[in-house]
Amino acid sequence: MAAVVTTFEGVLGQESVKFALTRALAADRLPHGLLFYGPKGTGKFAAAVSLAKILLCEKKNGCGVCSGCKKVSAFSHPDFLITIPLPSAGSPPERKKEEARQEIFGHFLESKKKNLYDPVWKENADFTTVSDLQTLQDRLARKPMEGDWQITVLVEADRLQLPQGANKLLKTLEEPHKNTLLILIAERPKNLLPTILSRTQKFFFPPLPAEIVAGFAEREFGLGKKEAGDLATAASGSIAKLYFLQNEKEQERRQQAWEVLRLALAGQQAQLFLALKQATDTRKKDEVLSFLSWVEVFLWELFCFAELKQPERVGSSDLRPEFEKITAAQKGSFPYLTALQEVGKTRADLERNVNFRLALFWLFARIMRSHRLQK
Repeated sequence: MAAVVTTFEGVLGQESVKFALTRALAADRLPHGLLFYGPKGTGKFAAAVSLAKILLCEKKNGCGVCSGCKKVSAFSHPDFLITIPLPSAGSPPERKKEEARQEIFGHFLESKKKNLYDPVWKENADFTTVSDLQTLQDRLARKPMEGDWQITVLVEADRLQLPQGANKLLKTLEEPHKNTLLILIAERPKNLLPTILSRTQKFFFPPLPAEIVAGFAEREFGLGKKEAGDLATAASGSIAKLYFLQNEKEQERRQQAWEVLRLALAGQQAQLFLALKQATDTRKKDEVLSFLSWVEVFLWELFCFAELKQPERVGSSDLRPEFEKITAAQKGSFPYLTALQEVGKTRADLERNVNFRLALFWLFARIMRSHRLQK
């Protein structure tokens, strides 16, 4: 029996995705495998949970008040499984490692219970292990216990233990059981095997409109309209980035990123590389990638301010005097978009685990060279 859907509760924006899923549900043509992909913080996990509510709802519409909906919201429904990348427990499993895994997973669930858009940032990136994928496969093979569907969500599906993990996931998609649904969530679908991609129906989650992000900031963080609007602009359509902006450590990283970029644009080589060394004095790739995200934000805002002459698109209102100084000192047009492309290439290099200090050194050397050529 097809589900009658009126809304996807708790999913901000993404009207085209909700419309397409609604049509598939109404026509009783929901595939066994779905891929929700797009930038972090755009509602992929929220949509997966909302879809699970609809399918496991006693009224078949995601009412939010029945036993099925409440259990999905509490992540306690026996027919709803979530899998996230976790450290390996070893073989055979070690007690301390397993306890650490459970603590990480428990923190993830508790954070998501409070707010589905909480990014729950992890300091160390892990991979989904073959053992966890086997658990997922076993769950999908059994009959539903309470609802009509057996549903699993694989968070960060683009972080699989290769090649065994990818092969295990492929087998799960190739041999689906009746009334089972596997939802893959990924930022970088290119990291998935083409054979996995071909066996899923894909739904792209683009960056959210600034007004939606600003409204979230007002409701969740108690900010005024002006501050919420500034943060929303800087967040570039990502509620995950919005959380970052509110984080004290992230504010410090923001300041470091601006100082390094400012020195590069000023052509102050000695001070630049000293500041860069201090800013990236970490072995954690997530922190380096976050540093790069701030550089991207500032380059884009400088492009809007100096080249497009659209200061209203600048979210970093505290830096506008600095932007004015940089713009006034420029003799001609600076290639901000080219610099942004260089940052993107460096980000891709870091994802491949290159030496991050060397990669960042060459990135800012190129930015500084562009500054000198512009003069």
